[in-house]
Amino acid sequence: MKPFSAIVIGGSAGSIEPLHDLLRSLPETGGRFAVVCVLHLMNRQRSLLPEIYRADCPWPVKEAESTEPVLPGTVYLAPPDYHLSIEKDRTFALSNEEAVMFSRPSIDLLFSSAAPVYKHELAGLILSGANNDGTDGLLRVLKHGGQAFAQEIATAEFKEMPRAAVAASPQIREVDIPKVVEFLNRRF
Repeated sequence: MKPFSAIVIGGSAGSIEPLHDLLRSLPETGGRFAVVCVLHLMNRQRSLLPEIYRADCPWPVKEAESTEPVLPGTVYLAPPDYHLSIEKDRTFALSNEEAVMFSRPSIDLLFSSAAPVYKHELAGLILSGANNDGTDGLLRVLKHGGQAFAQEIATAEFKEMPRAAVAASPQIREVDIPKVVEFLNRRF
């Protein structure tokens, strides 16, 4: 089993609850990896997700900030209406460039930026959603030696995102959230 330093997670419609289930199940002993999430949300000034997830996640949960280092044992969320990427020095960058696949933040952009930085130390996960943002990013994760997962299609409220990911490569494994939790817990 390969060790890893980060897991990138992307989701859209129907992804808030599965992500909540995953985050509340993280081990309380702290982490050897960072969790970085992009969710397609309504573009508004402020998201309440950091507070909601922080309530029962054993790790610190916060919105990522530009130039901030990506630290293990922390859950980072992309701020609403900003693309989130990871730089070569493992710091965050935020931008408000054009939407990608009608979305800002873009899952593909996060995954594609993290893949060459973390290589085999990266895992990617696509959750429920109604488009195919994230599929190209997951393929980049695989290309650079990382591991790629998609939420089990049967359990996704909106099946298009995980279905597109699974159809893109036989190396993208379809898993339910308890299996992802088990995968993460084996890393401690």
